[in-house]
Amino acid sequence: MSNATYPADPVLTTTVEHVNTQENRSRNNKIKVLQSMAGIQIVTGIICSAMGGTAMVLECYLSRIGDPIWSGLLFFMVAGIAGSAGTATGKQCGITFYAVWSSLSAACAAQLFGISVYAASQELELLCYPGIDTYKLCTYVIEARIGINVCIAIVSFIALISCLVASCISCALPSPQTTRIIVQATPATMESGPTSYPNPNASFVTMVEPPPYSAN
Repeated sequence: MSNATYPADPVLTTTVEHVNTQENRSRNNKIKVLQSMAGIQIVTGIICSAMGGTAMVLECYLSRIGDPIWSGLLFFMVAGIAGSAGTATGKQCGITFYAVWSSLSAACAAQLFGISVYAASQELELLCYPGIDTYKLCTYVIEARIGINVCIAIVSFIALISCLVASCISCALPSPQTTRIIVQATPATMESGPTSYPNPNASFVTMVEPPPYSAN
């Protein structure tokens, strides 16, 4: 007799990580703020593009470069759309892209604000840009040209604030805390009881089946 050890089936162990509801609540609140900032960026992008076209019609100072148009379309609106998509899916890659593009849009909004303020100050001149055969027209709509530049400056400042807020919150946004269940196979051994072997000195009886009975 001896003790034998045999491998047993793997034992499945389950580990559950608890969800931190407080962190998830904080993340959801920040997501709502990002959604609001994305909406503001889309609206400011549309307004800037429209005002940029109006400034070109009125031949405002520096309007030919189309700064409000491409700033609104390529930066503010793209940032807003990226923010809406990123917050809707909740994926970290989308949030990261939104943070990066919001930072670039903030720089764009800052330069647009500076150009608009400078252009508004130059509209005090009586000549339109470029000032060819438009003396009477420009003297008549000088208030409109100043007003357009001031409005562009105000909208770009709002876009600047929204982009800075979106960039900061996106960078500080924690990862979602979800429940993870880990199933791990742990090897184990099982000892059996005493194992009996036949005695080599034991006698064995061979059982032979009797022949079939036949009647004479």
